[in-house]
Amino acid sequence: MLFIDGDHSYRGVKKDFDMYSNLIKSGIIAFHDITPHDRTHDPKGVVRVVDFWNEIKESYRYLEIVEDKKQGWGGIGVLFV
Repeated sequence: MLFIDGDHSYRGVKKDFDMYSNLIKSGIIAFHDITPHDRTHDPKGVVRVVDFWNEIKESYRYLEIVEDKKQGWGGIGVLFV
């Protein structure tokens, strides 16, 4: 299992995925904060995990764990690889 919860920028989450996803031959890769955020910045930068998640999820079997799409933050995305 790989859990990606880095700097929350599109570039950062993509870099983490590209660097570490090859370590998971059969298992899951999970992402934190896959829902659109109601604030554009956190202390570390722009929260754009949702953009990368929406770009990559259709290439895998996936699961979204989100209580309410309107919650404005959070959520876990799971890719089955």
